[in-house]
Amino acid sequence: MVVKRSQRARTNWCHPPEPPGPCPLCARPLVPGASVDEHHLVPRSQGGVAKEAVHRICHRKIHATFNEKELARNFHSWESLRAHPAIADFIRWVASKPPEFYRRNAASSQRR
Repeated sequence: MVVKRSQRARTNWCHPPEPPGPCPLCARPLVPGASVDEHHLVPRSQGGVAKEAVHRICHRKIHATFNEKELARNFHSWESLRAHPAIADFIRWVASKPPEFYRRNAASSQRR
């Protein structure tokens, strides 16, 4: 099979991609595919560059609960996110769900 040079450069033919580890928020295993998103602990709009793989539902919950300034100022570590009561309740709820589970989160009534 002939592969275009541009596609060859994007694919690492020598090493298969490593399976992602557990989600840094809920600690459930990550399954590659549509159930995984990338999250910037410090939002890009606030100067952040580092990103990590998380479950899509966990990522949506973070952004439904906090705005970007709150994330940059107070919740720029996984420990501080897990310590917040709304996120702690969410983690307890999602712990029994399969890794591929996704349901749209409702917007938080506490968000301004």
